[in-house]
Amino acid sequence: MSYDMKSKRVERRKARIAKKRPTRRTKTIRVIVSSLVIVIILAMAWKVVAKSIKPYRIGYSESKDIIEIKKQIAEAEAENKALKADIEYLKRPEGKLVEARKLGFVKEGEVAVVIEQPDRKQFEIDHIKNPPPAEESYWKSLKRKIAKFFSRF
Repeated sequence: MSYDMKSKRVERRKARIAKKRPTRRTKTIRVIVSSLVIVIILAMAWKVVAKSIKPYRIGYSESKDIIEIKKQIAEAEAENKALKADIEYLKRPEGKLVEARKLGFVKEGEVAVVIEQPDRKQFEIDHIKNPPPAEESYWKSLKRKIAKFFSRF
């Protein structure tokens, strides 16, 4: 073999080795590309999972809504039953009498007595203007009460 052939062979071998050994730039590009591929695959997987879960999520929220509506129906039916019982009660004479008395009606010959409640606001105003005395000991309050009792005579 001649020298030229050997040198060409050596150069080819060096070129092959150079091709096999990636440079820093090619390594960086490979990392970036592989990272992008992984991100794209994960995004697609997420999309598929989200689409496959969607019917179950909708079913769950609908079942919660159904339970809530059933509760509302039960409450409405209970209220309806109570109102029907009230209607039946008010159709009877004693029911009419009780409700009429609640509204302030009286029978012929009866006398209506109205008891007025003291006004709460007026009580609070009087209480603010004339506050109760400061707390005193038991013996002092007893002495004051006895003096008040005997002052009447």
